[in-house]
Amino acid sequence: MPKGIPYGRDEDFVGREAIFQQVKAKFETHRRLALIGLGGVGKSQIAIEYAYRFLDDFPQASVFWVHASTGARFIQAYHNIALQIDLKAKDDPKADISQLVLEWLDDANAGNRRWLMILDNVDDYEVFRGCENNAPIPTCDHSTCPNPLSRYLPISSNGSIIITTRNKQAAMELTKGGESTIEVLPFGKPEAKDLLVKKLTEDNSPETVLEELVEALGCLPLAITQAAAFINVRRPRMTPSLCLELLQGSESQSTDVLGNDMEDTRQDLELANSLISTWQVSFDQIKRRNPASTDLLALVSVLDGHCIPDYLLSGHFNSRVGFENALAPLLDFLFVSMVKEGLGIKVHFLVQLATRKWLESNGQLDEWKSTALGLVAKLYPEAMFETRDMCRNLSPHVQLVLQYSGLETQRAELLNKVAEFDLSEFQLDMAFGRASEALNIQKRLLGESHLDTLQSYQTLSSILCQRRKYKEAMKYCHVALTGRQTVLGSEHRSTIQSMALTALIYKRLGKIAEATEMEDSALDACKRFHGEQAIETFDLIRQVSETYEEKGLYCEAERLRVQVVEGTTRLLGPDHPSTLTSLLDLAAMHGIRGRYKEMERLTSEVLEAQKRVLGQDDPSTFPTTCILANSYSEQGRWKDAGSLYQEVLQKSQVICGQEHPTTLSAKSSLALVFIDQGCWDVAESLVLEVLDARKKHLGEDHDDTVQSKQHLAVLSDLHGKLSTAESETLLKESHEWTLRRYGSDHPATFGSMMNLGVLYEKQGNLQAAEQITSRAVEGFKNVLGCDHPTTLSSMGNLARYRSELGFIQQSMDIASEVLNGRKRILGPEHPDTLVSERALAVGYLNQGNREQGARIALAALEIEMKVLGEEHPQTLESKALCATIRAEQGHLSEAEQELNQSLVLHRKIFGLEHPRTLNAMTELSHVYRMQERYKEAQRLVSQAFKVQKRILGADNPETQHSMSALVSIYIQRHKFDAAERLNAELLRIQEKSLGVDSTRTQSTKTDQSRIRAIQTRIEEARTELVSSFESIGVTNLGFENATYDQLKRFWDLLEEEIGRDEEPS
Repeated sequence: MPKGIPYGRDEDFVGREAIFQQVKAKFETHRRLALIGLGGVGKSQIAIEYAYRFLDDFPQASVFWVHASTGARFIQAYHNIALQIDLKAKDDPKADISQLVLEWLDDANAGNRRWLMILDNVDDYEVFRGCENNAPIPTCDHSTCPNPLSRYLPISSNGSIIITTRNKQAAMELTKGGESTIEVLPFGKPEAKDLLVKKLTEDNSPETVLEELVEALGCLPLAITQAAAFINVRRPRMTPSLCLELLQGSESQSTDVLGNDMEDTRQDLELANSLISTWQVSFDQIKRRNPASTDLLALVSVLDGHCIPDYLLSGHFNSRVGFENALAPLLDFLFVSMVKEGLGIKVHFLVQLATRKWLESNGQLDEWKSTALGLVAKLYPEAMFETRDMCRNLSPHVQLVLQYSGLETQRAELLNKVAEFDLSEFQLDMAFGRASEALNIQKRLLGESHLDTLQSYQTLSSILCQRRKYKEAMKYCHVALTGRQTVLGSEHRSTIQSMALTALIYKRLGKIAEATEMEDSALDACKRFHGEQAIETFDLIRQVSETYEEKGLYCEAERLRVQVVEGTTRLLGPDHPSTLTSLLDLAAMHGIRGRYKEMERLTSEVLEAQKRVLGQDDPSTFPTTCILANSYSEQGRWKDAGSLYQEVLQKSQVICGQEHPTTLSAKSSLALVFIDQGCWDVAESLVLEVLDARKKHLGEDHDDTVQSKQHLAVLSDLHGKLSTAESETLLKESHEWTLRRYGSDHPATFGSMMNLGVLYEKQGNLQAAEQITSRAVEGFKNVLGCDHPTTLSSMGNLARYRSELGFIQQSMDIASEVLNGRKRILGPEHPDTLVSERALAVGYLNQGNREQGARIALAALEIEMKVLGEEHPQTLESKALCATIRAEQGHLSEAEQELNQSLVLHRKIFGLEHPRTLNAMTELSHVYRMQERYKEAQRLVSQAFKVQKRILGADNPETQHSMSALVSIYIQRHKFDAAERLNAELLRIQEKSLGVDSTRTQSTKTDQSRIRAIQTRIEEARTELVSSFESIGVTNLGFENATYDQLKRFWDLLEEEIGRDEEPS
């Protein structure tokens, strides 16, 4: 061991090359530098290694090691230096040895004298301050020294000083300003693992275990060395993997690993050499100097150490100055460090562990845990946009302090506050659990009527409402409302909030009248309490506008929404989330009124602003994205809509959860888009997933569950997975549930009757469709009014059924009424209005008024192309109608060209096997038939029929329509045997799926009779031909298997022979 270095060289030393380079660079301009860092970070080990490297470079130089933890040790170290340099007066008891050593070190004439001094463990700068007014230094054992010890530190060009310290203030003072300080940080993970491997004896643990172990040790060299020693002395039972388990277990196990001193020849034997005891020495030192600092350290140790906001810590002190004074020593000792200026501090988790162990040994740990819980409960704000960052910053601390016991009232207060924030962040399960726990505590400690208890009732009701559990939500809300009315009166802000929530739940339960009455009362009270221009008032007006929408009063709803947009913009600014929500409501109204382009534009603007203000993946953007997707879907842009729904679905599954209502809603909407695109297998999978989740969480009878059942029925009917009878069963069950839930006079009940009417139409049971739809129309008129869009839609269906039943004039009268109503309510360019235009055009065509029908159809098509675009499905339907009209007017080439273009677009937009594409094929085949191009017509219809039979099923109405068309083509091509076989198959299917009395079944039965009559007449013609030819002496012509066309040729030949002009028909 070289003279002057009291420790042997560490053969296991790793890393720190960057620090050695910094030391070399700083010594070029400074004679002193300080290594500062947390206890156990390896400062002294760096100094030892540097000293050996120094002697390697300068073998004739001297190294002087000065232990500087106390004044007495400093003086003793200088006496050792005197011996090391063989100072002449080293044995003179009257000599000031320290001064003589200083003079030797500072001797400018000794130019060839090179030395390095290590001033180790200068953690208490008071040691070097000396005495004021000749008073002894309180921490200095050399009490007879009249001068500060700092005066004995040399400043010489011959030598350099390395100072190791945990105290930033000491480093600043001793280096005269701090320019030559180097902060020593814990190892990086690779260096930490290298050190562990070197310290362990014969270990073959997996790399991942070693990496996890050093991470659990904070990558601190002392902790790693200590853990390695702990493992080595306990082998073979102890392994790195088991040590990791201990560290990840209880705190007592962690302190067992890190709390025991170990033997190390490179450690100062007079100092503690375990990590925890090393730091606890500093804790005691700080406590003597500034008790408030140890209070702050205690508080920090029971909070989350990654980022503790200043406002949370300063709340424990009487003033900001008091907080700063307490914080300074902790920063100096590097127990804490700044995260960002003015934001907060962070603390190493092992420092927290050591502090908690220290508090526990002093019986203070539970007291400080309660203090932390109370402080967080006091400072946690009300959940709103302006406080969302504060709530998020406090979240890690909330999760920690809620694990502590005690202070049950404050705990309940905090639980409820956090539950409200969880609700705003779409974390419904977490919110429900916390609010439920808060309510249980408050009911036990405060009673049912306490305002805090009532607040928890209100919070739970809001959460249940978001979870779509409206009946349960109403129970909690009723308690909150009645309690607040009793305690606070009907016009207190809290009572008004409960009234507004009650009205909302009524609305979700379909009780529109009760909702309206409660909302009106709440709005009047709100205006009196807050004023007409308050944000709370605008919030309620927004809710009232939704009720107007439910009633179909779209003009009034839109007027209120414009009012809310103007008010929130004025009060909160254009980018506030409440303003953006009001704009989104207005965008939705544009959609309801058919203004899809305006809906898309405004929704896009809102979404862009929300992402800018709230963040790209904030859950609040999910509903907005879905509304934008809906605007695409309404315009026929299903691929764009599907992409957005998938984006929301993927994000919501991660952020909100697989079975969160937002996730399920996005999945359900995506399924509908897949249905529109003909991707039925994918759609069915999604619908079933949603249905199963809704059954589990909401029950069989919830609105959303029933909606999913309806989607499944429609999909299964389209896909041919269910027979029409099974579809009817599903829809009837849905109707019966709706009837039980809402009663016979609710719009939802009339809506389910409409669905049954559509099914009866598909079954060909037009009388049943007409009867149930008539009842629905009357119900809608009574409840919603004649001009409500839903009423008008039901009347449109009724007009179609009466037209198919042959009541053309009645149908025309209803269709005209629907058209006029839609023009008045929705506007002349709304897609639903244009559908009515087309329906009226078909009515005129059925009456034989082709000129008027063509005029209306062409005018509607022109508007659709402008409003919806040339490739929208509704536009394509109108194009097909107009092409058919042109064909019937004799413009067959023009009609053929248009229908060919339509088929190309259908294949591009929907794919080759979508039902709309297959229908386009049959429409084109109709023109081919009119052109007597029967072979081409047969090819198209046959292709469509094969695909329909495979993917829709034989009993699907579309499939049956193609079969019927193909039968007609067979007849036109005189393929009567094929026609009879296919028509017989069609008849069997219709008798099974539609019933023997169905109009369509009867029509097919008539066709079968007609085909057989033709075949009978062919047989008669064959017999007559044989007889006629025999009469002229011609025999053995083989008529027995002749086709119609062959018979026709023979008949023509016979006419030439005998002059007859009759032929088989």
